[in-house]
Amino acid sequence: DMARQLLCDPETVNKAKKGKIDDIRKCIGCEEGCIGQVFLMQPIKCIQNPAAGKEKYLGMGTLKKVSNPKKIVVIGGGVAGLKFAEIAAKRGHNIVLFEKENILGGQINLLKKIPFRNEFSEVIRYLEFQVKQLKDVELKLGITATNNLVLSENPDVLVVASGAQAYVPDEYKNNKVISSWDVLNDNVVIGKNIIVYDPLCINEGAGIVEYLFDTFEDIKIYYVTPHKNIAINAKNENQDILLRKLLRLNLEIIPLHYLKDLTEDEATFVKVFTEKQLILKSFDNFVYTGMFKSIDNLFWEFKDNKKIKEVYRVGDAKAPAVVELAIRDAELLARSI
Repeated sequence: DMARQLLCDPETVNKAKKGKIDDIRKCIGCEEGCIGQVFLMQPIKCIQNPAAGKEKYLGMGTLKKVSNPKKIVVIGGGVAGLKFAEIAAKRGHNIVLFEKENILGGQINLLKKIPFRNEFSEVIRYLEFQVKQLKDVELKLGITATNNLVLSENPDVLVVASGAQAYVPDEYKNNKVISSWDVLNDNVVIGKNIIVYDPLCINEGAGIVEYLFDTFEDIKIYYVTPHKNIAINAKNENQDILLRKLLRLNLEIIPLHYLKDLTEDEATFVKVFTEKQLILKSFDNFVYTGMFKSIDNLFWEFKDNKKIKEVYRVGDAKAPAVVELAIRDAELLARSI
């Protein structure tokens, strides 16, 4: 509806009148910053628009040109890297952005594979459109940034926005254990009996369960979490919709259990409070979800050797989080340089 759309882009009507349809930042209907905040009795915001609710500080007319433009190398073309490039270039800085893949988008390219998450593609569409309109942004796709490559650009500032990667703790690694990214990237063979372990109980774990059921036939999934239910950070009405779908499928939800030990033959869980053990056997895949590690090696290389005056991390390279925080973090950093 238009109320949410105007939170996302207050200039929607003016842009539409001028025929600048591609320049409109479209609401993706996630309801995480707007309606979701109402239920929490918190101020309304928007995951795509950091200025929503903070118009005095981040709204129209607050973005000032710099008097001394700098050359900035950005590593990573995901949400944080693109947002930083957009805001910094609009202030007058010169941006060279390296992205190792041949397309922009970072983790959004995985997220949009999950059922009902394709709308997140709009986040990247808008940011990509913005940076491609700016003459001070040079995009270098399909190129992995290295120490020497960065130095060859002779930048004044380095911004590492290389994101994060899914990982499995070393003590649980074996031939049957895979990450959520392995599933979404089609890197593994999926069997018929699957355990999905979700220690954080965020939307990702529930999304992987949905993806598996939508992609593969005749599978059985055991969803195990130390929390009380699946996707506890989802709004109540969304959780109800999710459960209405999943409980009709071959899914067994096992709440209040944490992982104690894992081999290729069996997974041992312990029930919260009671310490009673539950052992699951005869599984083909064990999907460990919700764990991410920042990719920040170049940040530390340059931070330590001081070959570039200013070095920053942004987005998941700083701390794995959600789209909203990556966008806000990038905007604030771009305004500070």
